[in-house]
Amino acid sequence: DGLPAVTRRGAGGGVNEPARRGDEDAREREFASELIARLHAILRAARLYDPANHAFQRCMTELRETLARRDDEVVVLAMGDCFHVCGYRLTPRSTQLPLFRSLLDMFDEKGLGAIRFLAGAGADEIERFLGVLVSARTAEQVEAIPDAVAEAGIQRVVPVRTRDIHTSDASE
Repeated sequence: DGLPAVTRRGAGGGVNEPARRGDEDAREREFASELIARLHAILRAARLYDPANHAFQRCMTELRETLARRDDEVVVLAMGDCFHVCGYRLTPRSTQLPLFRSLLDMFDEKGLGAIRFLAGAGADEIERFLGVLVSARTAEQVEAIPDAVAEAGIQRVVPVRTRDIHTSDASE
């Protein structure tokens, strides 16, 4: 019929599998892009402002609203020049390159491979997590981020060191 596969209807009148997958991919990309932008914004705000500042609070609200769109754990994994958000591989569009580079650099500086936001992560835990992250400046402090997070009683925002990320290897 000449229509692209994403718009073609199956014999039963329903949208075929490629169309559903395309819609799902679009939703996943939208969520992942929004989360990366919100995470970048809150990290920048945490470096520049006191948590009581209006700009910081606005960024926190936006991040929490984005996280609330998921019922369970949200994982942000930095790998190469892209992020994986809840398993969706998000590559930057040209307009997102500076934002991605900045966030990837921060992950690298802090030795992070991923951040896990567990269900129920509240503003107080996220704020304390950001405090630990931003205050880690020396190699020893960076190395101690997971321990500092635990000592601060933060249970629903979990830093994962780059060296603790295990990927599948074709040689296995």
